[in-house]
Amino acid sequence: MEQVSLQEVISYSKQKESPRITVVDSITDDEFKEIGELIGRLKLLFLCVAENRIAFINNVDVALKIAKDFRKKSQVMYQDFAKRPSANLVNYALTGYTKSWIILRDNRLHSKSL
Repeated sequence: MEQVSLQEVISYSKQKESPRITVVDSITDDEFKEIGELIGRLKLLFLCVAENRIAFINNVDVALKIAKDFRKKSQVMYQDFAKRPSANLVNYALTGYTKSWIILRDNRLHSKSL
């Protein structure tokens, strides 16, 4: 099984229209075997990340449940593209009109150590 670096996973999560990625931290070999059986049964898409991490692609709820059951830290990385007015917010609030929009990126930490 080939491993990818954490920087590659982060750069992939920053691409436009990339799926949400959940990284589960500090997986031991025994836990990896157990999680591997779950992945095989549920047919989940995942990556082995260096430094004993697993990155799940999509399936955020399942990945967070696995992290919670194994009491591991996990982080969900995704981009949330929202339209916001680039000009004065007060004018937009009063008129509801703006000439241009900008796109914001948002990577959020979903769950800490459980």
